Amino acid sequence: MNRPLGFPTRREYETALRNHSRSFVWDRLTDAIPQPSPNGMSYFWGAGSFAIVSKVLIAETEWALRLPIGPQDGVHERSLAIAEEVANGNPLFVQFEYSINGIDVPVGSGLIRPVTLMRWVEGLTVRDFVIESCTNNNSVALIQLRNAFTNLAKDLKNYGVVHGDLSPDNILVSEE
Repeated sequence: MNRPLGFPTRREYETALRNHSRSFVWDRLTDAIPQPSPNGMSYFWGAGSFAIVSKVLIAETEWALRLPIGPQDGVHERSLAIAEEVANGNPLFVQFEYSINGIDVPVGSGLIRPVTLMRWVEGLTVRDFVIESCTNNNSVALIQLRNAFTNLAKDLKNYGVVHGDLSPDNILVSEE
């Protein structure tokens, strides 16, 4: 009886990122170079309940590399659908690529895990933006954020898109 494929630990992913020349399987990652986080202590730039995010550099372009750490129902189907939407020119998404043959973790184990690549976007999380705006008594920024959310909700509805995991920590507010 085969046991279900579990998920790598953060330590196993950290080891894989440090040994990327041996662990990256997907040809899209062949020239990818993981970037240390701002504190220089790891290659993790963010984490949630389902994935860790690392920043990689590919041909001088920054990408977010999403590495799964827990089960998420329907993630494969959603990832394929998003990749198709992006390929068809949907303006609601940043460039997005998905492969089920992404990374060998633990390194050398032959257990090939899926990965997602998304264009890196700079910005504050909504949580940090709201805290900063409240601390600075910047009600104009909060009104602009409200208006941006209203427009986003309309756009999502018009395109028939459901995000599925909106939270103050996984929405970025950019300078735009």
